[in-house]
Amino acid sequence: MLVFFMVRLTGDPSALMLSREASPAQIEAFRQANGFDRPILEQFGSYMGGVVRGDLGQSLNYNMPTMQLISGRMPATLELAVAALLIALVVAVPLGVLGGIYPHTVAGAAARLVGLLGQSVPSFVWAILFILLFALNIQGLPSSGRSGLNSLILPALALSLGGMGQLTRLTRAMVLEVREENYVRAARARGLSGRAVAFRHILPNVAIPLISVVGIQFTYLLGGSVYIETIFAWPGLGLLLQEAIFNNDFPLIQAITIFIALFAISINLVTDLLYAWIDPRVR
Repeated sequence: MLVFFMVRLTGDPSALMLSREASPAQIEAFRQANGFDRPILEQFGSYMGGVVRGDLGQSLNYNMPTMQLISGRMPATLELAVAALLIALVVAVPLGVLGGIYPHTVAGAAARLVGLLGQSVPSFVWAILFILLFALNIQGLPSSGRSGLNSLILPALALSLGGMGQLTRLTRAMVLEVREENYVRAARARGLSGRAVAFRHILPNVAIPLISVVGIQFTYLLGGSVYIETIFAWPGLGLLLQEAIFNNDFPLIQAITIFIALFAISINLVTDLLYAWIDPRVR
């Protein structure tokens, strides 16, 4: 509802869809053909009726069903989001665990630094820096397009750093909290080695809250891919949404918003169910 009414504050798309030479009669015919001449509440009712039936409308710019466009771009966005999440997990979890177990060492300082930089520097800044360094100066990686593994590295790395910072800080904080629990103290008192305490008692209890945050982070990666895909010309949903906003393609903007929202809700639901399945206390 919010997106439907907000996009209409940007004006009539007829001015962008038609050429400057279009006559008033052509503009009016375009508005009538797409229902823009009707009252706003009537347009909203018609649109919601289509949503209930699974019809998210026709793109004004591409002149084809919006769901067909979304299904064609979704694999690229999923590929980018999954790659970014894997990078974040591979770096954040081990670093956060080491930083929590050994807080006053180099590992602890590195965990704090990654957490600080990851959450304080926006992803698009990292993206521009990576392009300047790796694509222009070193010239080892492509800066645009989707043409294999090499083209995935820079956008995935730039997109992963925000989540990496949060996951590192969360993991480190959870390890610091868990290592002071009585059952960990008891395990040490029984003579278990530091490695055994970490793998048997600390890591399983840290993993439980981490799962729920990973699910939320994945939805953030889908949303954050808008500007990353735009910077790297990655042909996914983010770039499609940017093009739709630039062209005032109302039906496509609304369809992408609904699709991402439903996807995010589904991921959160699966995460909650998995959380309850793993932790008997939640059940």
